[in-house]
Amino acid sequence: MKKTLVTILIVVILVAGLGIAGFVGFTWYRNNHVFVDGDAYEITLQSLDLTGEDISVAYYEELKAKLPDCQIKWLVPFHGGKYPDDTEELLVSQLTLEDVEFLEKYFPKLNKLDASQCEAYDALAVAEATLSGCAVVYDVDLGVVSIDHNAASLETGFSETDDFEKLMTNLVYLPKLRSVKLRDPALTVEQVDSLREAYPQMTITHTVEVFGLEYDVQTTELDLSAMTGDDAAAVVEQLKKLPNLTRVNLNPENGIGALSLEDVKMLMEAVPNVTFDFTFDFYGTKLSTADEEVHIKNTKIGDEGEQNIRNALDLLKNCKRFVLEYCQVSNETMAKLREDYRGRTKIVWRVNYGKGTIMTDAEVVRAVYDLVDDNCHNLVYCEDAKYMDIGHNEWLDACDFVSGMKSLEYVIISGAPIKSLEPFRSCKNLKMLEAAFCEYITDVSPLADCPNLQMLNISNTHVEDLSPLDDLPLTHLTVRTNPSGKCRLSQEEQDRVTKQHPDCWISFSGPQPYGVGWRYDEDEITPLDHYKVVREVFRLDLDPNIPNHVGWYLKEEEREEVNKLEEAMDAALAALKKAAPAEIQPEETATVASEETVPGETTSETTSVEENNHQ
Repeated sequence: MKKTLVTILIVVILVAGLGIAGFVGFTWYRNNHVFVDGDAYEITLQSLDLTGEDISVAYYEELKAKLPDCQIKWLVPFHGGKYPDDTEELLVSQLTLEDVEFLEKYFPKLNKLDASQCEAYDALAVAEATLSGCAVVYDVDLGVVSIDHNAASLETGFSETDDFEKLMTNLVYLPKLRSVKLRDPALTVEQVDSLREAYPQMTITHTVEVFGLEYDVQTTELDLSAMTGDDAAAVVEQLKKLPNLTRVNLNPENGIGALSLEDVKMLMEAVPNVTFDFTFDFYGTKLSTADEEVHIKNTKIGDEGEQNIRNALDLLKNCKRFVLEYCQVSNETMAKLREDYRGRTKIVWRVNYGKGTIMTDAEVVRAVYDLVDDNCHNLVYCEDAKYMDIGHNEWLDACDFVSGMKSLEYVIISGAPIKSLEPFRSCKNLKMLEAAFCEYITDVSPLADCPNLQMLNISNTHVEDLSPLDDLPLTHLTVRTNPSGKCRLSQEEQDRVTKQHPDCWISFSGPQPYGVGWRYDEDEITPLDHYKVVREVFRLDLDPNIPNHVGWYLKEEEREEVNKLEEAMDAALAALKKAAPAEIQPEETATVASEETVPGETTSETTSVEENNHQ
């Protein structure tokens, strides 16, 4: 029993001793080691290589906190990879601001960050500012080109497929960029201006290459005088890129250009707001695109030259008046040209009528005693005529040509056997019509379409109904008959007309249909206003001894053309008389008419007898 107790006591003592020893040993171990996730590290460690271990950032941070004086080598987990903490160069394709902080903390020896495949420009800019001693390498994508973010200058083109918005947005990531040259870009002026406004610190130029030379897009003038037809098509596309372009010189110093009219026309049509200085030959006459008026005379062109005329006109955009005189081009062709170029260039030519000749833009027409139905049709082309006297033409039955003379204001047809006033429907500007002694006229209804008609003389006609005139602003109306005759208007109609036009000077009777009330005031001396116009326009105050034929009213220098015409006609008649004296007799000279009986008429110049019924 005693022996057993001793044994138990010994065992207890041994166990207690072992426990104490174990406790002491555990306490010592614990005090001399650090523990991370069950791993123990001696507290006295000066260096520790964990590159063979797969540890997390949290593991490292805990260990580093417990071993602050220990140099720990480890593999840093970053973007799915593991990199030694002493890595000097790192390639990234993406980056955040948190990543920048991470790199700064865990890669202290990093001296190059290759971000050439990364577009996180905000984070990269922060990285460059934060990572001391580390070169951050990356390009900025501008939508047209990628450029080093430290670049000071940029020169590039720009196509329609390139991203302008990216260019506009990403230039901000080029802080050192000061010069931007956009070569021949597919950018609008507005887009370039927006770039300049957004980046005032940058000098942004916009250039276009034209004919081998570079020009700023703001260029206003170019010299392309050395250009040939082979270059024209390519140059056209470049000119379209110069919105401020106003003038292009195509005239070489020697005056001989290599461009055809078609080439220049193509250029003009491509950039219609640009003035092209170009001189060219037109049937022996030098013409320039700067010409405001062109006058070609006595040049054989003919209808076959119509396209050449059009080619020239297409280039003469500044030309206000284009005249062809005695160029053997038919009236029909000239009229077609006039219509096609109406509103841009006035097309003018010479036409013959009666014994006279006149330019189609003349404002005054006068031909008394010499018009017949067959020699007056060309007057239809005188659409600018405002004043016309064709009175006393005893063989003139119709005046259809008036339908084309839409500008007429003052007209005299007295003494002509004209049967209808229908052509006057088109004369919306007509103010005065003298149609006395036109005994075949019975109807004035066409005049209802002449809203400006104020003065009307239809004495000695067969008009009996004036109701078509009811709505016209008449101021002077003369409806007289011969002194011994009875007014064809009924008394009822006379009363009605008088009541309808209370402010109109109306005369139903009297011996002289051209006198008081029509030409003169009641004093029989003072001309009425409209007759003053007639006297001045038709030059009725000239020497009354001057024969009253075509051209008598013209200025002396203007009369030369008419004199030439008459000389040609006299020569032709003399030749005919000599060949057949019994059959051919010269035409008698027209009698002189007084101003009082023949208020006058218009413009003329020269032509041959053979041309007289042509153009």
